[in-house]
Amino acid sequence: MTLNNMSSQSKKKITTSKPSKISKVARYLKTKMCLRE
Repeated sequence: MTLNNMSSQSKKKITTSKPSKISKVARYLKTKMCLRE
């Protein structure tokens, strides 16, 4: 539950962030997902 809440919050932040920040967060999230798998 907490992970889902955190990811949804990050997505909300991403939409209101600058492109450079978006790519950084997206890369971070991708790495997180890969590590989880």
